[in-house]
Amino acid sequence: MTQPTISVVIPTYNNIDFLPDTLKSIRTQSYPVSEIIIVDDGSTDDTHEKIYTLGSDLIYIRQQNSGPSSARNKGIAEASGDLVAFCDADDQWTSEKLAEQVMCFNNCPDIALVASDTAITDKEGNILIPSLLEHHGLLSFFQKLNGKPVQDALRRLLEKNFIPTSTVLVKREVLTKAGGFRSDIKYGEDLELWGRIAVEHEIAMVPKVHELKREHETNLTKDITPMLVDLIKVMQAARDWGAEKLRSQGANPNAFVARAMTDLGYRQFDMADYVKARTNFWRSLKERLNYRALKYFIACLLPTPMIRTARRIKQLLS
Repeated sequence: MTQPTISVVIPTYNNIDFLPDTLKSIRTQSYPVSEIIIVDDGSTDDTHEKIYTLGSDLIYIRQQNSGPSSARNKGIAEASGDLVAFCDADDQWTSEKLAEQVMCFNNCPDIALVASDTAITDKEGNILIPSLLEHHGLLSFFQKLNGKPVQDALRRLLEKNFIPTSTVLVKREVLTKAGGFRSDIKYGEDLELWGRIAVEHEIAMVPKVHELKREHETNLTKDITPMLVDLIKVMQAARDWGAEKLRSQGANPNAFVARAMTDLGYRQFDMADYVKARTNFWRSLKERLNYRALKYFIACLLPTPMIRTARRIKQLLS
């Protein structure tokens, strides 16, 4: 059997200090890669000067700062491998990642995308969360599947995005046909793309930790509000292109949009921005009647001092 060739796409922005460890984890894979494409998204550190000291096997592309979606899309356009793997510049892979993922493709040719479990580390590499799948209560489910295609994958993805981007290995032709990442969505653009792929193709998950995701001060999101705003866009997009698939999987497409709007409303309620919160709870109720949005919408109609008193009482009782 002819073994597929693999292109690795690494978007980077001011991560030159982490890149040597990332590249080492890629170069020491038991299954070799064909090319490593680094797309510098307008770094303002000394990436441009130091990148040439990190090896002659790199394809280096520099672009004006346009965000990780644009950088990954540029890498996809440059890639020539049968499969494309993504790895952020501050993450690392375990040595058997690619070999065990390629085995999934060989076992089931219909699979278009394979992902894996992730461990979260601090800046020094100390393990903070040993398994994201276990952290989210999903490990046993994927262990039972043991690398076989995920049933009702689109519904499960929208319920909880179980695909870490730096673990993805995907057929290049599928990526090209899908059109890559949407650059108008800053947060959740990965989920939106995996969803579009899941509508048309089989996807699989290897229930083993293949990625060490490093948390540090520059990649932690301090304000989750923009993420929640973009999550609404993702769920609206999923309804546009995935409604029929979701219904066939027993899911109501409007429910995902409503939930995203409720989550944003709750965040605004928690920040005491009751006017905006009320607006988003109402938007959620128009999408689909749900108790959580209704409860907080009614709460937002109360005078502000009464809301504050009620919240203090709730905190004392909890």
